[in-house]
Amino acid sequence: MFTSAPSVWARPGELFLRYRFEKQEKLSINQTIMYKLKFFQFLILVFCVNACFLIGQTKSIKRPPSLPTNIPPPPSFANSSSKNGKFSIISGEYYSQDSKPFLYKRLIKINTSTGEAWVLHSKLGKNGEVRRWIPLEN
Repeated sequence: MFTSAPSVWARPGELFLRYRFEKQEKLSINQTIMYKLKFFQFLILVFCVNACFLIGQTKSIKRPPSLPTNIPPPPSFANSSSKNGKFSIISGEYYSQDSKPFLYKRLIKINTSTGEAWVLHSKLGKNGEVRRWIPLEN
């Protein structure tokens, strides 16, 4: 049987394995314990860093905002006239006559005794928005 060490070309990894095992055998017990402690400390450190990273990534569960409990009733426009009952204000909507129709919404004031009507027109001026009641033509 062949008793001497095999050649490096036959088994290239064998020299590395023999050197490593021989080196570990030469370590004292204290060095082996310290090596294992350092390895476990490294594992614990990796675990803690990973846990901190995962905790930082999770979003806290937030409750949806609670709705207000004392909501006033909506205004009633069923009889929206002044105290003497002469004027009524209503909302009017119409589409433009352009190729791409646009929906306009305007407030209309109606004199219920005469049938006259006015449209509230607003435009931007020097001092901000200016609102005027323009008579509505038949």
